[in-house]
Amino acid sequence: MVVGLVLAGGRSSRMQQDKALLTFDGKSLLEQAEEILLQSGCTKVLISRNQPGFLNDIYPDAGPLGGIYAALMHQAIGDSLIVLPVDMPFASPELLQYLVNKGQAQASACYFKDCYLPMYLPVTQTARDFLQHLLATQGQGRVSALLHHLHAIALPCPPYLTPALRNINTPAQWAEVTGKSPQ
Repeated sequence: MVVGLVLAGGRSSRMQQDKALLTFDGKSLLEQAEEILLQSGCTKVLISRNQPGFLNDIYPDAGPLGGIYAALMHQAIGDSLIVLPVDMPFASPELLQYLVNKGQAQASACYFKDCYLPMYLPVTQTARDFLQHLLATQGQGRVSALLHHLHAIALPCPPYLTPALRNINTPAQWAEVTGKSPQ
């Protein structure tokens, strides 16, 4: 089973407000990310958000790896995750299907070269154990450390899909994309 995971639990400190609730093309970024994951073929979507009704981190304040670890523990070994940050409004089902197809064909975690997220991540005991140890001993870590440990495959991104990898972190980037201030 391929399960979507939206990472929407960050502090949004650079944006100075909750990015997940910003509206783009008539939908919140959170709604849009969930919809894209479902359209890409995910059976269901988990939302890492540290609020009631959402998937909460087991290790608080652990950044993206906290949400990824919680999702790994929530799903069965043998499932796989497509991990998508909430701040990628141009992500497309086609982009995510490309990741799933490559990851399943290689039976490996994979991501786009020079862009660690989104990623395809099989739910394995190795991934669980690595993140549990990292988060228990260091409190947080880098997504790249997980991918390196799992010998994930860095895929070249087809040029026609490259614009879908853009993320939005600041009010200036938001204004550039939407023509207005974040509200």
